[in-house]
Amino acid sequence: MKQTTYKDYLDKVYDEFPDVDKASVRMIVRHGLSRIGIFRLNCMDIFLYNNMEQLYYYFGEVMLKEDRFKLRKAIKLRTKIRLIYKLAKVPHDGYYYFGLTEEEYQKQKDKPIIDEVKVYRIYEECKIYRLRKHFFRVKLEEEGYYWQRTLTNYETTNTEYIS
Repeated sequence: MKQTTYKDYLDKVYDEFPDVDKASVRMIVRHGLSRIGIFRLNCMDIFLYNNMEQLYYYFGEVMLKEDRFKLRKAIKLRTKIRLIYKLAKVPHDGYYYFGLTEEEYQKQKDKPIIDEVKVYRIYEECKIYRLRKHFFRVKLEEEGYYWQRTLTNYETTNTEYIS
């Protein structure tokens, strides 16, 4: 499958707007695409439409307004926590934290292996997501500077229960 870029479509745009010089068209297209990228990085949904041809384009996840608010709030809080820790230059103690929902915690009691778990470097970041009720910490070997990591088929025998 061939990957396309905005340059592949510039000739079509030039044909649509012959009275605008090519440098201006290229600048407008690049600016529009960069704005779309920035909006998507900030978890914004984009809805474009063309009334004449009844064409609608939607970029993003279909969410209810409340879900979008909660997700955006969690992302902002996570960014704030990470920035505070980075600016304060808090040394890492080698522990990573993870939380489990009530259902996952009951399963983990029966079988001490978790299929996939996301561990966080900062305990406060782990507590952002409200569904998690049981929190653990685990000492992991440093392989670089990670804010979060995903562990698969993790055995929970060497974890410490926090709350």
